Amino acid sequence: MTTLSDQSRLLIDFNIWADERILDAAAGLSDEQFGGLRGQLAHMLGTMVWWHGNWTGHPLDDDVIRSTTTDAVTTFDSTRAAYARAHDDLRSFAAALDDDGWNRSERWWQRWGENGELSVGELIVQVVNHGTQHRSEIAVVLSLANCSPGDLDYLNFRLPQIP
Repeated sequence: MTTLSDQSRLLIDFNIWADERILDAAAGLSDEQFGGLRGQLAHMLGTMVWWHGNWTGHPLDDDVIRSTTTDAVTTFDSTRAAYARAHDDLRSFAAALDDDGWNRSERWWQRWGENGELSVGELIVQVVNHGTQHRSEIAVVLSLANCSPGDLDYLNFRLPQIP
């Protein structure tokens, strides 16, 4: 049986795996084509960076988010480097997460006047689903440019790992 903390590591690893497939496919784009994806890629990156900051007790303001995402997603190489940093942070977070951490709840949206409360685990699922939505939109653009990332299903990620 998989523990909640094990599941968090799998979800984060899946998210990273799928991001890497998108980035690998985007390497085949022209600078102009890549420029058309910058907004989506920065948004996905910003979501990961923002939630990681909240989960680790270091919430980031809008200026910091902009400097670590939008300002970093300017070229393919800078985008790849920014994603690598965010992925390393998420892997480190997941490695240290236990079931109590998965269940920890806070009112994450108070800065916007919202009082909704969700657990870290639910928010990990949100980050992964958010990435899935945007990766699918990016995958359409990549496929139309003959740079398909291939299948991005969770099963394609998991099955090679199961003996």
